[in-house]
Amino acid sequence: IPVPYQKFSFDMNDDWKSVTFDHMIAVAPNGGPIAIARKHTKFYATSGNLGKHILVYSGIGQKIAKFLWPDKETLIYMGWTIDENLLCLTRKGRIYFFSMFGEKKNIMSHDCNLDPKEEILTARLKKNTLVYFTKRDKRVHQQQQMAEQRKSKSILSFGKKNAQPENEPEEMTPQYEHCIRVIEGVSFRKCDKMSFGIIENLPTINDPNEVVIDFFYKEVVSDNFFDSATDDDMESDADEMLSEQNVQPIGEFNLLQTNTQYKSRNKLENLKIYLAVPNIEGVYIATHQGVDFRKIGVIKLLCLSPQQKYVAVYVEGFGLIVFDTDIKKSQDKFTTSLQTVPQQMVWCKNSMICMYVPIKQESKAHRHILLFVRTKDDIKPLNFNNPLHIEQDCDGVRIFMQHYNRSNAKAKMILWQKVPQELITLYTTNTEPGKKLYQFYKDYTIKGQSNINEMLAIENEMPMAVTTCLKAAAMSFDVRLQKEALRAASYGKDFINSDSLYFKHTDFDYYCRILRVLNALRQPDIGIIMSYHQFMREGKEKVIHRLTHRNKHFLSFKLCDYWNLHTLRALVLHHWACTKIVEVPSNSLEARAQAMTNSEWVDTTLTDDEYALVAVLKDQRDRGQLIYFADIAEHAIESNKLSLALNLCMLETNTIKQVPLLQRLGKHNLALDKAIHSFNTDVIYQVVLDLKNTNIDRVSELLRSNAEYTLARKLLISYCRQNDLGSLKQFYKAYQDQQYNLGMTFVHEYFTTNKQDDQVKALVDAEANFSIASASLETTVVQQQKTLLERQMYIDDNFKPDTNGDDDMQYESESFVGLSLNETIIRCIERGDAKLMDFANKLRKEFKVPDKRYWYLKISALARGEKWDVLSSFAKSKSPVGYVPFAKIAIAFEQLNHARDYIKLVNDPMDKIELYMQLGEVDAAISICQNRKSVELFQFANGLAPSKEGRVKLAEAYKQMNL
Repeated sequence: IPVPYQKFSFDMNDDWKSVTFDHMIAVAPNGGPIAIARKHTKFYATSGNLGKHILVYSGIGQKIAKFLWPDKETLIYMGWTIDENLLCLTRKGRIYFFSMFGEKKNIMSHDCNLDPKEEILTARLKKNTLVYFTKRDKRVHQQQQMAEQRKSKSILSFGKKNAQPENEPEEMTPQYEHCIRVIEGVSFRKCDKMSFGIIENLPTINDPNEVVIDFFYKEVVSDNFFDSATDDDMESDADEMLSEQNVQPIGEFNLLQTNTQYKSRNKLENLKIYLAVPNIEGVYIATHQGVDFRKIGVIKLLCLSPQQKYVAVYVEGFGLIVFDTDIKKSQDKFTTSLQTVPQQMVWCKNSMICMYVPIKQESKAHRHILLFVRTKDDIKPLNFNNPLHIEQDCDGVRIFMQHYNRSNAKAKMILWQKVPQELITLYTTNTEPGKKLYQFYKDYTIKGQSNINEMLAIENEMPMAVTTCLKAAAMSFDVRLQKEALRAASYGKDFINSDSLYFKHTDFDYYCRILRVLNALRQPDIGIIMSYHQFMREGKEKVIHRLTHRNKHFLSFKLCDYWNLHTLRALVLHHWACTKIVEVPSNSLEARAQAMTNSEWVDTTLTDDEYALVAVLKDQRDRGQLIYFADIAEHAIESNKLSLALNLCMLETNTIKQVPLLQRLGKHNLALDKAIHSFNTDVIYQVVLDLKNTNIDRVSELLRSNAEYTLARKLLISYCRQNDLGSLKQFYKAYQDQQYNLGMTFVHEYFTTNKQDDQVKALVDAEANFSIASASLETTVVQQQKTLLERQMYIDDNFKPDTNGDDDMQYESESFVGLSLNETIIRCIERGDAKLMDFANKLRKEFKVPDKRYWYLKISALARGEKWDVLSSFAKSKSPVGYVPFAKIAIAFEQLNHARDYIKLVNDPMDKIELYMQLGEVDAAISICQNRKSVELFQFANGLAPSKEGRVKLAEAYKQMNL
């Protein structure tokens, strides 16, 4: 049974009269904008009307923008991304992005990274995946090698008499290497680039227009195509898609994403690319695994079905063939009587193929045939007087007509679609519940009454009948048919119980709202001709996004109220405000220069337009609307609206966003006040450090002027103490009562610097400030430290070790500067130099080192210097610390014999026992306990026993004593 199709015609705007289809055309899907540029011609960026332009029209031909092409390279391809940015690709691989108003966008690294001798032949963009086909001259590397050989031969033959030139190599024939490359995610900040395959030994391609390329993902998401799901599934997916929780604004508003097909969910590994090259009888199929070749014939056209199950190819000399996606099994073959190769070929849903065939006639006007192929026996041609351009949609074909100069009739845009089942049910003869309800309503309108018994007969089927009428109204473009279907549904829903499980009375309101929005989008001033199925795929958020970027803010705002989308409402208001800021006349450049140079610049005067803008935003905020004042203010700063930016910034309640903007505007005092009252230390740090970097004296005066700045002052001091002592000293010098803290800062500087002169200067300054602050203890400590530093510098200069012996080599690189007093004395004694030992004794007297401490230091120094004989002689003197330190230091350096000698001189039995246990001589400790006959000594020794065997010996000795 042939599938019925329908067409809807829309008049194109008068701006469309100047459009010709011999140019490059890029049509965005789902009623999106149309971009037109000269095909394969070099564009030169010149001024005035002499430059080459790119024109952008709405879906019904209303001019949106006209802008100059900014590059001298050849423009070879244009395409629209999913967020309706125009991608322009040059021959050398440069990528440009423009909004539909011609504004250049910097979204990603716009480069395909081609070799200098590599160029792009053709490309194809689907959603955010760009596939392009390149060629590279392989002779470049060989020519470089030949040039080096000629240079070396000329050097060798230089100076030789009668040197005969050798035969130059013949010119090499062109050798090209072709490659298929892919960029995934071209409209986002991060993208993946990779090469899919290299194809060699291809013939020379004279006309890149004859190269055919197409691709698809092998793993298809179910909501990408209408035919892959039922209407109920589509509606349930749409309801989920339209929920407010799924809105995820990412960065700018033009990167608004939802949970559906606008995310880049597919992997490059699932990509399959088809490539047909002139004079090659077949098609190349490239995947991440490699490139395969299928021999079919010379392919002129190739296109994929919307559901991506079939591939239609037009083979030269044969006709149309439909294959599966692997190009292995042909599903059907069609032969036509046409002698001309079609110019375009697209699918209309999944059951019909549409081909555009222009036929040139010398004596007559050119013919333009649109050929619809459904089955072998159903090939329907349609004749047109105007040139055509056809584009494939998700649920049909969009046909654009060029203006016909010989007629005053307007050009048309035709939507050729498969008739939905709901419309077939309503407007054909059948016994479906929807048809019966529609007929009952017709009888009621004509006769003024209807048969109640017949209505009650379908009472159980009434929910299905009402739903059919509602869907038929939503899927129709004719307002008259929409009204009739809605009235029939309204008539039938009165016979449905309110507690019905199969129909909700809110569904009627739901479909009415959708119809109202669709009819508003189809108005000429909006120009988005969108079907019901396309709207369900796009979703409410995407529709509002598209309207907002067309500067249709009023309609976008009303739709947000219509659907209670408060988050999107704020984004629409933000976009509107930014647009209005650009339209408001800017301040003079002199005022901006004054604002940037004078931090105290104040100008709160606003123009009438600026005042009206601020008043509207304040009113919306008072009504509870979320407004991003900081983002709008930042946009005003970038647009040189500094007074407006200041007023907007003062309305921002988020201090983290407000303070940086006040700093950019030079309002440092105001920024500090806002930061202080926020009690956010991070924000206070940000302001204070920015002030410190500008003028530390001004910061000191500012922080001293107000008692509320105590926290800021403490944070600045804490930061400078750890990272910037110079600023901290400068900060304290500005105060008259901070000499003590300034002195402590110099002390801190002394310990952090390595230069001796700076250390001495730091101590001198610290002593002076402590003296002024009447800090006697600190002054004394600093004086002693300065004296010690001077003595250490004297030792380094006058007591340099000789380099004759190995021991002296050990001390050659050691410096006394920075050591403590104790360590300085130990080092002097450790070296063993008599003069140094005398100097250590002088240090002892000068710094009044106690005798006991000096003995401990000397014992440690002699042990570290391994001067055990000197230590033994020193032990014979009267020791104020006893002989335990001598024994312990000997045990520590494993001098056991010396340790035993020192232990014998110890008088306290417990000290002896402890030392013997450290030596591991348990028997000697037992002997002391037995001689003393003390239980306490046995218990003490048992606690110090180094091993289990020692404790056993102690226990046996204790038993023998019978204590």
